[in-house]
Amino acid sequence: MAEPLAVLLRLQRQTVDDVQRSLIRSVEEWDLAVAASKAIARLIASETETAIRTDDDAMVATFMTWLAHARNDLARAEAAESAAEAEVGRNKVSLAAVRASAEAIEAEVRRVETKKCQAAATRLQDALDDAGLWSHRKRVIAGKAY
Repeated sequence: MAEPLAVLLRLQRQTVDDVQRSLIRSVEEWDLAVAASKAIARLIASETETAIRTDDDAMVATFMTWLAHARNDLARAEAAESAAEAEVGRNKVSLAAVRASAEAIEAEVRRVETKKCQAAATRLQDALDDAGLWSHRKRVIAGKAY
């Protein structure tokens, strides 16, 4: 049967890996959201510049209708960007927490292993001491105290 701490550590390391993957995905989504916001903002700026230079009233009216929709699109894109940024923040906090937990479990595993090694060393030393005393007793009994 596997040691409970070893199982817990393995599961915690898997959790760290999962949260790291989640963080990577959220950063990628944030990058896409930022790119979308910037693209819409550039398009609005470009179309606005074109509309300013035209003398065609129908084109300006069409632009004004389009601009209202484009601004709504920009607002949605900026909201998605903010949400993606917040998700990155949450994933960073989660990653720090699961890493700290994994480090605490690793420290406990090391402490338990050290304790086991110390106990084994003590048992070995006791056995050596007992063997040394027994050999000394045999020599004394045989009349050879040296």
